[in-house]
Amino acid sequence: MLVDIEARDVTKYQRARLAEGAANRTINIEVAMLRQIMRKYGTWARIQSEVKMLPERQDVGRALFPEEGSILLYECRKSRSRLLLPFVIVALDTGARYSTIRTLQWRNIDLANHCLKFGKDKTQAGTGRTVPLNRRAVETLKSWAQQFPNRLPEHFVFATEKVGAAGDPFDAKVV
Repeated sequence: MLVDIEARDVTKYQRARLAEGAANRTINIEVAMLRQIMRKYGTWARIQSEVKMLPERQDVGRALFPEEGSILLYECRKSRSRLLLPFVIVALDTGARYSTIRTLQWRNIDLANHCLKFGKDKTQAGTGRTVPLNRRAVETLKSWAQQFPNRLPEHFVFATEKVGAAGDPFDAKVV
């Protein structure tokens, strides 16, 4: 019962989740949910001063410095994967999440009007939003689209590809 939960129970839960490999942020979200429930029923106030949230990393989800972006694109150009560079350019120029770009379909790209409309996103606010494309993203997507003359609107923009090698001199092959 909620009235039986003590601060030491929350601490014990946090330690158990850490031992399972959960991230501090994930655990804090779980404890925050418990806090909301306990507040609703008036049981949080008696333990709140004793419950400590875990420290969270502040170095994730940050913007790249221009030189970091340049290095990233340089390394992408060297990759055998032909989709890595356009994928990363779309990510950098739209700020979209990996899963959002991975599931992007051709029907959602409007090159004439320099924008794209995202499908399902992690957040409700992100789902279906229209994002303007800068010149680099438009040119990249135009060039990428030319590689798929038979593409259909329902096809994924960045379909899965396997890259291997064939022959004595290393020649990358896309299958």
